[in-house]
Amino acid sequence: MNQIPHSLSSIPTNLSYLSSKGHKLFIRRCPNVVYFTQKVNIPGIMLPMPGYDTPFITLPQSGDHVKFNMLTVEFIVDESLNNWLEIHSWMRNIGKVDDFSEFEALEENDESGIAPITDTGIKSEITLSILNSAMDPFMHFYYHDCMPTSLSDLVFDTTLNDVKYLTSTVEFVYSNYDYERVQVLYP
Repeated sequence: MNQIPHSLSSIPTNLSYLSSKGHKLFIRRCPNVVYFTQKVNIPGIMLPMPGYDTPFITLPQSGDHVKFNMLTVEFIVDESLNNWLEIHSWMRNIGKVDDFSEFEALEENDESGIAPITDTGIKSEITLSILNSAMDPFMHFYYHDCMPTSLSDLVFDTTLNDVKYLTSTVEFVYSNYDYERVQVLYP
């Protein structure tokens, strides 16, 4: 009697596809960026494999240090530039553009009113919630010790025929990320 392979006999319990629109992002330090977020990625992970040289070929060995890809967020820039300036001020303060007082400002609240700081220090936590087809969160990704490494240009263009709203992209490095499944409860 022919046996059905196990992989063919187990049917997935959820046959719905994951929508690219199903996400919510929370950047503790930059609340204005969150509201205008258009795209965000779940970064990939790599495990570089060192080789073991033999006289003929290099044999792969298991790696022992993972490498995370960048966390990338694209957002529409608000009319007052508040969200873009949140990231810009954060990066400027880390980089000490003019003097050390900018770096010291990371530990204090920003009094300018341009870019309110809701988290102090160089790093911030970021949470990405993935939503199911009913737009309920079913998984959370927690990114730890995040810092922005690049913020894209804002390009103004009078040659366009239609209104095109400006977007910006910010890339973050982080120390690690965790994730957890959330049980969705229906009434």
